[in-house]
Amino acid sequence: MDARWLGLMLIAFLFGCGGSEPKSEPVPPPVQQLPLLPETAFTDRLPYLASFFQLAGQVRYHHPGDAVANSNWDEFLAESAYLIAIASDSATALSVIQQQLTAIAPDISFNGQPGADRQLANDSRVLIWLQNGYDENDPDSVYSRQRISLAMPQLATTVGSPASAQFSYQDQLLSASVPQVTRYDGQRTYPLGNTFHASQRFRIPTNLDHPMVCLAVAGELWSLIANFYPYFLVIDVDWQPELPALLSSCAAEDRQALIKQIYASLTKLQDNHIVLINPYLESWLGNHFTPVRFDLIENKLVAVHKTAAVTDIALGDELLEIDGQPVAEIVSSWQPYSLKSAKFSAHTAITQFMLRGAFAQQFTLTLRNKNGQLFQHQLSATEDSAFSRQASNQLTFNELPQYQQLSADIAYVNVSKTHPEHLAETIDNLRQSRAVVLDLRNYPQSWEGWRTMLGYFATDTFWSLPMYIHYANHPDPQQRFRQHIVQSASALTPTLTQPVVVLSSRYSVSQNEHALGYAQSAGLPILGESTFGINGNITYFNLLGGIEATGLTGVFTGMEVTQHDGGALIGVGIQPDILVPLTVEGIRQQRDVQLEAAIDYLQQRIGLLAADQK
Repeated sequence: MDARWLGLMLIAFLFGCGGSEPKSEPVPPPVQQLPLLPETAFTDRLPYLASFFQLAGQVRYHHPGDAVANSNWDEFLAESAYLIAIASDSATALSVIQQQLTAIAPDISFNGQPGADRQLANDSRVLIWLQNGYDENDPDSVYSRQRISLAMPQLATTVGSPASAQFSYQDQLLSASVPQVTRYDGQRTYPLGNTFHASQRFRIPTNLDHPMVCLAVAGELWSLIANFYPYFLVIDVDWQPELPALLSSCAAEDRQALIKQIYASLTKLQDNHIVLINPYLESWLGNHFTPVRFDLIENKLVAVHKTAAVTDIALGDELLEIDGQPVAEIVSSWQPYSLKSAKFSAHTAITQFMLRGAFAQQFTLTLRNKNGQLFQHQLSATEDSAFSRQASNQLTFNELPQYQQLSADIAYVNVSKTHPEHLAETIDNLRQSRAVVLDLRNYPQSWEGWRTMLGYFATDTFWSLPMYIHYANHPDPQQRFRQHIVQSASALTPTLTQPVVVLSSRYSVSQNEHALGYAQSAGLPILGESTFGINGNITYFNLLGGIEATGLTGVFTGMEVTQHDGGALIGVGIQPDILVPLTVEGIRQQRDVQLEAAIDYLQQRIGLLAADQK
């Protein structure tokens, strides 16, 4: 029985039976609900919003005060954006910026006005941020952001400590000095700031539909990249203009404008690791793919993967138009949103954006077959993203076994599938062969497997590609500490001395390229195509609670990796010693032209060795 009805019946019984009148309990006053954060126009305040978000990001990630570290930045940024947007004039807008930031960090000085006294002395105990990358307390992350306590003299000897006790911020609207070192008494930092736990003025929405929340997320994303992306000294990008562009996109009613601008901005970073997940993404691009996938082979857009149900289109058929529009124009229109380097923007536009849409969306294709005949075919978007990803697996022959004997003389090892339990038998078999193909075209499944396998072909210690951690110890990338991470592997005996060649692919990426870097250091020749062009541990981030809370979840590269000679790896990739690109004819015949070329190369090496021994 409902407790409310039971209570009412009990009261009625007491009255009916002459029971005493129940005592009334005091009724608490109603809880006053804060008004919802209003929506307001903001485009005429964009310069002030841009100044605020840039400075706020630097305060958030570099000022070590307790209030800064413990504030609710999602709500703080959204409320601040609203207060700046409704400012009556320029002076008021600047005053709002100063008031908001000095409330949580009172020792910031604005436009020459000194902040609260920091009371630092040579013998002070201080608190600093020590951050070798961005981290949201992920236990599996190699990066950490933590505030640590130390004595003032230790600043000069602590790796990754702030490059200066305070830094200067300057733009066309305001200037500020922001401390990176605060006094600490063992329990709290000084001067005391006011932690922004939640807005005391408004209820702040928790989704991107609200324009002020949209501004907060756009500003957070820009600041996150500005303060933690490690490749600003390598790539040619001016990140500054991307902030007003991101903020402006929030003026549109449809949040697709924000997502498109995020894609456009992040594409300029050329970071081939970047991934974004957001609920608005599906409404922009759709979530289904046609049952025929295409890729760029010999500068032609040809069919490389399809379902068995598609019989009118053959592998190798060239795609010319979609719905009457030349495919070159379509690919070009998607490239600015690819999230990939210039080298791979066309490939990604083709494989991840083109022929994608809502379920059952139809596309009319104009194609040319192997006989040069033109024909049209209609396809519907019915496949999921897993099918789309299978296209690259077809071109790297991902299904090849871990080991096979290609001939009496030549053995094949799929290093990408080699696990520790395979090693003893595989090495035993290789000792009976006169030459070996080591396939590293696909992403390795076992770190220990590929490192140990390569060790048997090395004659001395061999090294990874140079890796560098960038400490976020200053807002200016030029002043950040860059720490070389040394990684090597030992040669294993008895060494396998027969001719060997390593296969690479245009799809070899990240740890794949890491393994190929080791192979280069060991002096092993690489045959195939130049690789994707990105390596280094990734950084995860969740804005506005991430995808689980209708926010934004993403990934970018958190460390810098170069070629062995110090040249750029990002957007360039590892270059093969023997270039063997994929061919249209190979696609048509489903031949592994790179493995065939490797066999030819090894047979020539075997022949030369035999001739030398005569």
